[in-house]
Amino acid sequence: MSGAKAFLLAAGFGKRMLPFTERMAKAALPFFGKPLAAWSLDSLKSAGVRDVTVNLHHLGESVKAALAPYIDASLNLSLSEEDHILGTGGGVKRCLPALAGGELCILNADTYRDFELKRMKAFHDKNEAVVTLALAPAPPKREAPIEVGPDGRVLRFLGAGPGGGTPCDFIGAHLFSPEGVEAIGAVGAESFCINAEVNRHLVERGAKVFGVLIEEGRWWSDLGTPQRFMEGHRHFLGKGVLPPGCSGHLVTMPEVAAAGGKILGPSWVGESIVVEEGAVAGPYAVLGEGCRVMAGASFESSILFPGATAQGTKLGSLISPEGLEALVDI
Repeated sequence: MSGAKAFLLAAGFGKRMLPFTERMAKAALPFFGKPLAAWSLDSLKSAGVRDVTVNLHHLGESVKAALAPYIDASLNLSLSEEDHILGTGGGVKRCLPALAGGELCILNADTYRDFELKRMKAFHDKNEAVVTLALAPAPPKREAPIEVGPDGRVLRFLGAGPGGGTPCDFIGAHLFSPEGVEAIGAVGAESFCINAEVNRHLVERGAKVFGVLIEEGRWWSDLGTPQRFMEGHRHFLGKGVLPPGCSGHLVTMPEVAAAGGKILGPSWVGESIVVEEGAVAGPYAVLGEGCRVMAGASFESSILFPGATAQGTKLGSLISPEGLEALVDI
């Protein structure tokens, strides 16, 4: 994909992730210590993509600050700051003068996907597709927005098309050919949804829209709610592994922290954490860089964002440095 450009969608309000998005954009929230948007940047780098545009609106400065450590000389990063929300399609359309002329990969910044973009590119080229979508099989007995045939051709998309294929979910990545990019520019509205106003209409008129399935055994999730954010961390901890490229330390057996507290596995700890004497963190604790678990606290199946503090008994809590907290089901 070395010739392709990319667009990372990071401008949203993140309302589903309240209260944390009162202070930080969703794309900047740390998943195992790394900003959500940085996981997508890593996948683009691995695929050979060097020209990346990130759109910003809500608390855009937090995204800039979060991504700064992950930008190196190999990456040509541009920021598109929107005065008002333009939607997933409008944000791209606004930047088309700099993006047009070749293939364009568009990624949702709030999704973690163990998915090789090079596979999508190879599938896209093989089928001479206008658009190729990254997909996952939909859970049984649930209506899905997309249906694909045995060859990967999208047969139904948001109600458009004949249907009759395998139900699938979109996992937040698509590759547009130059023809597909032109279709984005042809939408008359300033603010619009790229799936509803571009992909759906392409399927409706019979264009070559394909979907490539994530490989069996690989995991993805839209991490845009506190519940899913927690489940994402628990997914990896439960398997006793960390996401590829993750820093920090995986605790599998009971450990005594430097300050005298206990950490029970499986848990993940970042740099410079403090678990005070008499405190117990874990199992399934996520302790971000510089966080503190106070003396006597019990911190189980919970997440401390970098710099946050926990005291008392916590189960199923997510806590920010400002003391914002959300409770989820465990």
